[in-house]
Amino acid sequence: MSEGLIVLDGSGVAVVNDEARRLLSLPAGEVSPDELPEFLRSPNPGARDEVHVTDDRVLVVNRSRVRSGPDTSEVVTIRDRTELQGALGELTSLKVLTDSLRAQAHEAANKLHTIVTMVEMGRSEEAVGFATAELELSQQLVDRLSHAVGEPALVALLLGKSAQASERGIELTVTEESELPADTDELFLTAQELVTVAGNLIDNAMEACDPEDPWVEVTGTRMRKGC
Repeated sequence: MSEGLIVLDGSGVAVVNDEARRLLSLPAGEVSPDELPEFLRSPNPGARDEVHVTDDRVLVVNRSRVRSGPDTSEVVTIRDRTELQGALGELTSLKVLTDSLRAQAHEAANKLHTIVTMVEMGRSEEAVGFATAELELSQQLVDRLSHAVGEPALVALLLGKSAQASERGIELTVTEESELPADTDELFLTAQELVTVAGNLIDNAMEACDPEDPWVEVTGTRMRKGC
């Protein structure tokens, strides 16, 4: 992976390679110190693996001082970690979603075990009634969430969190006011980011709820870009 390279000396910016221009959106030709991002305008020799976030990139910056006779220069190297950061974010989202779906599967297994036991006890009619009622409740929840929340990954997360809450004796409700579009281009966050943020917020809410009256209410509404 190529690195951006900038050399700063007493007269200003002595060297800027092509990768540094690309990463920092610098113009062709000579570059003045004022055109550098703010985090490079002040000397900071010895900085190691500093993380700086620009409008569209996550950059790791290292700076070192170099002496050549009486003159002193500062060498700055810049690495792009945007893709790595994005991959780590996707892994976090996947873990949140997997944990939620695991809880949903566990709840389904418990209900299936209940139905099987009722059949073995010779109470088939009650077993059918229990199964039918559970299916209707589950389908109602799926239908309501699918209507209110267009993003499938977020629907799956909410279903899983609902199962987690049920296992812990917490009443989790997605309010009627919730409305999120399927097209995440209309939102500030990607589907992966939505799953991570929503999952963490719901987890925190479940941890903080009153043990005497445990409940969590979730409302999701759109906020358009530029608003």
